[in-house]
Amino acid sequence: MKALLSFLLMLFNVLPIQSQPATDSLEEILKNTGVYRANLQKYLDQVQTMGPDEIEKIRVIGEWVINNTYTDSLQEMQATANLVLGKIYTVISSYGEATRYLTSALSISEKNNFYRIQAEALNALGSVYNSNEQYEKALDFYKKSLAISKQHNFLHGIARAGFNLGNTQLNSQHRDAGLVRSSINLMLRGLGIVQQLKDTQSIITQSWGLSNAYAILKNYDSAEAMLGIAGKLITASGKEFTFIRHYNKVAKLYSDKKEYSEAIKYYEKGLALAKKYTVPRWMCQYYTGMAETYENMGNYKKANLYNQLNIKMHDALVSKENFAAAADIQNRYERAKKDNEILKLAAVSKQKSTINIILALASFGLLLISFLSYTNFKNRSKILKQQEEIQVQKITRLEKDKQLVSIDAMLKGQEEERSRIAKDLHDGLGGLLSGTKLSFMHVKETLDLPPEKATQFDRSLSMLDNTIGDLRKVAQNLMPEALVKFGLHEALRDFCDSIQSSSGIKLLYHHYGEKRKLDNTAEVFIYRIIQELVNNAVKHADASQVIVQLTMNKNKTAITIEDNGNGFDKNMLNYTKGAGMANIEYRVQYFNGTTDIVSSPGNGTSVNIELNT
Repeated sequence: MKALLSFLLMLFNVLPIQSQPATDSLEEILKNTGVYRANLQKYLDQVQTMGPDEIEKIRVIGEWVINNTYTDSLQEMQATANLVLGKIYTVISSYGEATRYLTSALSISEKNNFYRIQAEALNALGSVYNSNEQYEKALDFYKKSLAISKQHNFLHGIARAGFNLGNTQLNSQHRDAGLVRSSINLMLRGLGIVQQLKDTQSIITQSWGLSNAYAILKNYDSAEAMLGIAGKLITASGKEFTFIRHYNKVAKLYSDKKEYSEAIKYYEKGLALAKKYTVPRWMCQYYTGMAETYENMGNYKKANLYNQLNIKMHDALVSKENFAAAADIQNRYERAKKDNEILKLAAVSKQKSTINIILALASFGLLLISFLSYTNFKNRSKILKQQEEIQVQKITRLEKDKQLVSIDAMLKGQEEERSRIAKDLHDGLGGLLSGTKLSFMHVKETLDLPPEKATQFDRSLSMLDNTIGDLRKVAQNLMPEALVKFGLHEALRDFCDSIQSSSGIKLLYHHYGEKRKLDNTAEVFIYRIIQELVNNAVKHADASQVIVQLTMNKNKTAITIEDNGNGFDKNMLNYTKGAGMANIEYRVQYFNGTTDIVSSPGNGTSVNIELNT
């Protein structure tokens, strides 16, 4: 990499920046310099280990090369500069710019049969989609890169694409032990190739991937051995920047082994380096890891702190606009290819005779007249149909409004009755029972009871205590005190803690997004939805863990309840639906929301609800 950097810097020294360099002088320099092709692969491999200063220098030089290598004889240089810039922008998480340069490199290499650059560009585009969790598209690009590399015996390309295929398969939603072992085999073949080529950076990268795969199989000794190999090579290279990625891998392994203190130590070391070099993507990774580790340690305050830091960083890093721009550039590239094919067909069609053109124009005129007549008829029919549809929609909307009014009255009536009963139980019967208990205790103090009678008396007092406790639980379920006093978020946390302590089931509650105050009706309805779904999981699913997530954004509230219980056949839901599920549907319908249930026997249940609040 240093050799190529020196070569590119030499270009700046030889060719004046203030003036436009002559193309033939640039060609003469390239013709007499073998450093470029000899060091290309090494340079590309080391992009990910550069510090910010090195990256900025190479970016400026790459832009200059692109602007000054526009002749046909310098197309390979042009393609390479685009490829390097694409990789640099991928490293700094600017995916729109990365895709723009990579698609340019791909287009130039396809036209000129630069197979090695073509394979590299396809592989790099796969990494862009992989970074944005578009795993199916990433796999497609990696497979294309691997095919070209094998066809032209490009060993680095075979190793890199094979490794990325295996590593991306680990993110599959249907991952099992067999798929993980298949991924390990792919990565081991890639590791063997780069070891044969003595490619230090690729050995480090592939050792990281293998460590992750072994950890998934809980083969921690092999995972630790792979990290040991990578750590020694990084230390020998003297590149502190590379430890940003390495410490994250080490910390994740300790966390998997439940050695949380060691995990936190490496997370803190890596986060300090990520901040030192200002790498937002890795700061986000460390915030996530530290939040999960502190949660596992039971330190929920710190877990929430790092989770909030992660959310802020992640929103800035992976914005919809950023990746939408990347997708738009890719689509423009595909359209450009199609337009090029159309132009070729148009050139062939111009060779047809004048008679055929005249006949075609005459036929077109007749077709146009017929089409206009038909279109006029269709438009009239369409207008009539639209008027009918509008009328039907008005009737449907009125019926729905009427139904919503009925649902609103019914649900609000239920909540008012719940509140009244809860108050009567707490203030009336609860007070009466508490007074009775005090009277019993006073009687006990004034009477000299035999031991046997005293034991019976104490047992009666204990039963009375249990009755008072049960009464309070009933009143709490009817109208939670925390919901009235502290709001929805604290009420849900109290409810989850109560269920966990009484049932022994691990119940996790997470809140994301805004912590905004909803109106009382909305908070009560959302609380009832979550209460019913959690109770169903505890009573019927035979689950050992339930996860509750509440996400609030502008005018939207999302609820997710997941358990690892028995699951059920969704086709039977309509036949076995009880009053609880019916009430959930009413409340979701009240907010014009949607419900999505994912479940099958033996695979747990996931319920996702989105409300317009």
